[in-house]
Amino acid sequence: MGWRAKVIVIEPFEAYEEMEGEFTIFPRRFRADDGRIFTVFLDPADVFTWLIKGHIDVPIEEKGTERLMRGCIHRLK
Repeated sequence: MGWRAKVIVIEPFEAYEEMEGEFTIFPRRFRADDGRIFTVFLDPADVFTWLIKGHIDVPIEEKGTERLMRGCIHRLK
């Protein structure tokens, strides 16, 4: 089960980017519309916070390059 979401990469500053795609909890993954896949390091308790508030700041790692970044995931309606 997945939700449409938007990830805004906020750290490092020079990597600022906005991407839309699908966010799944199991496995914790964000698949961007352009085909890139990101692992999301999200505590299971934070899932409820994300569902209630609609956004949460999390560390993410891009598959393939293993670049670790900090991003904000926003739930789209």
